[in-house]
Amino acid sequence: MPPKATRTSTRSSARQKIPSTRILEQIDATATPAREQRVATTPRRGGLATRARGAERPWRTTHVGRAASVGRATRAVTFEPVPPAPPKAQKSVDRPVEALSIPCVSLEDQADQLVAKLASIRKLQEAKSQRARLIQEVKGNDEDDNDDDEDAYDTTSNGVHVVEAGHRRRATSSVGPPRTHGWDGKPLSIQGLRREQGKKDLQRELKRRGRETPDTCDAQEYMDSEEIDFRVDPAAPHDYIVNFQLIVRINQAKVLTTARSDVKRSVVSNEGFEWVDDALQKVIEERIGDSDSDTARHHVAIKSLSGRVPITHEDVDDFGEETLSHAIKFTIEAKLQCADLTAAALPRKDLKRKADDSPALTPGERNDRTKQLRAQHQAERMEGYRVRANQLENLHNEWRCRDTSCPNNNQFCYFNVAEKPNAHFKLSAPDMDSWVSAIERADTGVSRYHPGDDMKARIYAKGPITRGQLESNKLTPAQRIRESEDKLADMRIKCEELRMRAEMSRLQERQDDRERRREEQEEEAERRREERQRQRDRDERQRQAEAREEERRREERQRQRDRDERQRQAEAREEERRVQEVRVREEAYRRQEIVHLNATRSTQSVNAAPSHQIPTLPSNPLPSCPFDSQEDEWNVVDAFFVYILSSVANQAARTELEHAREVAATNFWTLDDLKSMGIHNSDMYKEAIGEGLPYGILRTFGRRVKAFKSYYRASKQRREEIVAAERRRQEEAIRGSVTDQS
Repeated sequence: MPPKATRTSTRSSARQKIPSTRILEQIDATATPAREQRVATTPRRGGLATRARGAERPWRTTHVGRAASVGRATRAVTFEPVPPAPPKAQKSVDRPVEALSIPCVSLEDQADQLVAKLASIRKLQEAKSQRARLIQEVKGNDEDDNDDDEDAYDTTSNGVHVVEAGHRRRATSSVGPPRTHGWDGKPLSIQGLRREQGKKDLQRELKRRGRETPDTCDAQEYMDSEEIDFRVDPAAPHDYIVNFQLIVRINQAKVLTTARSDVKRSVVSNEGFEWVDDALQKVIEERIGDSDSDTARHHVAIKSLSGRVPITHEDVDDFGEETLSHAIKFTIEAKLQCADLTAAALPRKDLKRKADDSPALTPGERNDRTKQLRAQHQAERMEGYRVRANQLENLHNEWRCRDTSCPNNNQFCYFNVAEKPNAHFKLSAPDMDSWVSAIERADTGVSRYHPGDDMKARIYAKGPITRGQLESNKLTPAQRIRESEDKLADMRIKCEELRMRAEMSRLQERQDDRERRREEQEEEAERRREERQRQRDRDERQRQAEAREEERRREERQRQRDRDERQRQAEAREEERRVQEVRVREEAYRRQEIVHLNATRSTQSVNAAPSHQIPTLPSNPLPSCPFDSQEDEWNVVDAFFVYILSSVANQAARTELEHAREVAATNFWTLDDLKSMGIHNSDMYKEAIGEGLPYGILRTFGRRVKAFKSYYRASKQRREEIVAAERRRQEEAIRGSVTDQS
C-alpha cells in the first residue's frame, strides 16, 4: 500500500521530467540586463514560473514544468494563450533562442536518423546473439553464473554492451545498483527510491528466470542489449529491504548491540523476527545461563513511511499489518532483569523503607504515570496519523482520473454523472484535506464517495476542466526536438521491452507446459496407484465379509443341528419312557390274566371249550384337549418352544424366543398362561412385559399355541397307534403262550 506521500511523489516526477524547464532557466540566465529588469523569476512549488513586468512585452508568459500540468497540489497558476511570434525587426543578437546551437534539421530527418540508429543497434544485437550462441555450443554451459559481482561489460555511447579486452565472455551480466539521484542531479524522494529498487528487483527476477530456462543465452541477450528502464507502478507494493537493530540490556547494562540490513519486506514476519529471537536467546544462554531471569519489557521503535516520528510499542505483537506494510526500520530494545547478577535483589534504600500494603514493583521499574500517559498520547497521535493517511489514500484511489481525454488524466478529478455529465472538476490538495477532515468529523452526508453539499458547491464554483485550461505554453524548437527525441526513445524502449517480455513469455509458457505435463503424469500415476489400492481394499473387505458370512452360516447350521439333536434325544427319551410305562402295564395285565385263566381252568371241566374273552386294555376317549391330567405341563411348554424354534430362521427372533423359553421355565408357566399373554393389559401380559419379553412375540403365542395343539395331538395319536400295535402284538404273544400251556 503506498504511503501518504502524494506531494513527495509529485515532486519526484517533476524532477525527472524538467529538462525543458532547465533550458528556460539557462535562457533567462543569459538574458540582457534590460530583460532582467523586465522579467522576474519566482520559484514556486512544482516548477519554475516567470512573471512579466512592465509594458514593453504586451503579454505575460508563465513557464511551468510538466509536474504543474498533472494536477499537483500547488497554488493556482494563470494560463494564457500563446502570444504571436515577434516581428523580424525586433530580433537582436543577444536573444537566448538565437544563442542556442540548434541544427536546422526537420523532425522527419531526426526520426529517420533515429530509425537508422535503431536498425544498426538491432544488427549489432543479432551479431552478438549469434556469437554468444556459438560460444555456448563450443564451451557448453560451464560458466560461473553466480559470479555477478564482476562486470565484464562496458557501455558505449549508444547504450550497447561490448566485451572489454582481457575479460572472459559471459552469458550473463550483473544488475547495477539503483539510482539515488534524478536526471537533474537532485536526490530522489522515498517514493522514487522505492521505484528504482523495484526496477532492479524486477531485472534480477527476470534474469533469474532467464537462467532457469533452456534458452538462457537468448533471454540474456535481450536483457543485456541495453539498459532498459522498466516502468513499475508506484502504487504496487515492492519487496524492499527492512533494517533491524537489536539492543539487549541486562540489569540496565547494555550487553549486545547488533544490526541486520539484508531482510526483505516479504520475510519480515519469519526471517526478521526469528533472527531477533535467536540473538536474544543466545545472549540469555551466554550471560544468564540457568539463573532465573525476568523480561521487563520489549521496547520496539518502528520507523515508518506514514508517520513523522518512530512508533513505539511495548511488545512485538502490538503493531498490526497496516504498520508493518509501511515499516522500513525496526529498533528493538529488550530489557532483562536477573537477581543473581546483582549485588542484592533490591536497592539499598529499599531496606530502610517501612513495610506497607502497596504492591511491590519489579526491580529497576518506575511507576511513572506521566511517562505512560505521554507514550499513550504519542501512540494515539500516530494512530490518528495512520487513519488520516489511509483515508487520504482511499480518496486518491477512488477519485484518480482514468479518462485519457481529460487534461487532468491520472490525477484527481471529481465528476458526478447525474448532476453534471461529461464534466470533470479538479481536486486540489486542500480539497482532499478538507474532505478527509469532514470524514473524520463524521459530517452528515460526507463519505468516501460523497464530499458533502458545501464542499461540492466549492468544487463546482471553480468550474469544470477544459482542454486549454491545464496546457502549457507553446514549446520552443529545442523543446519540440527534445520532446520528439524523448518520444522516440520511449518508443524504442517500449519496443525492446515488449520484445523481451514476449520472449520471456514464450520461454515461461514452454516451462509451464513442461511443468503441467509432468504434474499431469504424476497426478495420473498417483490416481492409478490410489485406484489400485482402493480396489485391493474393496476386494479384501469383500473377502473378509464373505468369510464372516460363511462362518456365521456354519455356526448357524451347527446350532440348528445341535437343537435338532437335543429335540430328537428329548423325543426319544419321552418315547422310551412311555413305552416303558406301557410295558409295565402290559406285564401287570398279563400276570392278572394268567391268574384269571388259572382260576377259570380249575372251575370248569377240561373238555369244555374256553368261552372266556380276553379283556382289552382300557382306552380313554379322545378329549378336546390333547393333554392328559397325568402329563407334565411344563414339559409340554418346553416342547412348545422347541416347536416354535424349529420354524424360525431370524437370529434376533430366535434370541428373544430362547430368552422367553428360559423365563417360562423359571416362572413355571403353562400353555394357558402363554395363550393369555396375547390379551392386551391382562395380568400375564403385564408380567411378561415386566420380564422384558417383546410384545410382538407375546401377540403370536395364541396363534402358535393353537397350531401346536394340532401338531401335538397328531404326534400323540401316532405314538398311541404305535403303543396299540405293540400291545396287540404282546396280546397275541400272550394268547399263543396260554394256548400252548393249555
